[in-house]
Amino acid sequence: MVNDVEIARRVQEKLKTADLQTTTERQLRKQLEEELGVDLTEKKTIIRAEIQKYLDAQQKEEDDDDDDEEEEESAAVDEEEKPKRGGGGGFATPCNLSPQLANLLGAPRLTRNEIVKKLWEYIKGHNLQDAENKRNIHCDAALQELFGVTETNMFEVNKLLAKHIFSIHVPKDPNAPKPKPRPRKPKAKDDEPKGKKGKKGKEEEDDGKKKKKKRAKRQKKEPQEGDKPPGPPKGLLRPLPISDELSEFFGMGEKLLPRTEVVKRLWAYIKEHNLQDPADKRVIIADAKLARLMGQERFNGFGMTKVLQPHFGAPLPDPPVEATAAVGL
Repeated sequence: MVNDVEIARRVQEKLKTADLQTTTERQLRKQLEEELGVDLTEKKTIIRAEIQKYLDAQQKEEDDDDDDEEEEESAAVDEEEKPKRGGGGGFATPCNLSPQLANLLGAPRLTRNEIVKKLWEYIKGHNLQDAENKRNIHCDAALQELFGVTETNMFEVNKLLAKHIFSIHVPKDPNAPKPKPRPRKPKAKDDEPKGKKGKKGKEEEDDGKKKKKKRAKRQKKEPQEGDKPPGPPKGLLRPLPISDELSEFFGMGEKLLPRTEVVKRLWAYIKEHNLQDPADKRVIIADAKLARLMGQERFNGFGMTKVLQPHFGAPLPDPPVEATAAVGL
């Protein structure tokens, strides 16, 4: 009997070369049954989970491509406009505080590290931590006025503080003298053995290959002149009926969406509302709207599709070929 690990490996291998627009879950299962010589009807759940894992990985890769494009655009900014490293950037930069937070901490301007430190001094000084679980915080009147909640935990504090902290914009002095460029140290020819590349050169070459591969992938997706217009998505990318709750969450009135599109929109919502746990980005701390949809306040982002399963219906049958041709006429 073939074990589950072998089935999962075979599914992933098949999907790498499969046409996701036409391949269906049933077709994939039948192909595996022919190759392995066993009935895999009872393994539908495993096969479905591996398919979704593959689709999630593909979606994440597309999101990473988009992030890389943004990084490339940022890298093209003039060097004079880039913030200088060192000298108190990031958490060491003073920030303006809202009146409520300034009143609680006793200062109108603090660095982020100082804000967190003083807030925890206040929490511990007023004995607001839960006796059984120190990560949970029982808000007193001052914290309730600041955060708008009666209870919170250490993972949500940064999110609640965000609306009370404001960056200080320091205008650039146009008359300030420009720093002199530091002379580059000439590279010795004998620094690296002949025929071998240094670590830095290897990393730059690898980065160049990755960017070239991603550009080629994006160009491949773009329609070329003379190509046939793409038909409606089929196979594993076909739209599925979605629940009224999910349709209401997106607010677009849609009744059919592919799983990949649902996951993509939910990740966009999570990032827009800063719902990832600062300590572990894989963990999602749901707000009230997302918690109603998912049925839980915390969940692993990579297990999102499993939580969403009740919101998808069975795929609709493809229209007959004759009917499709008649429409084309």
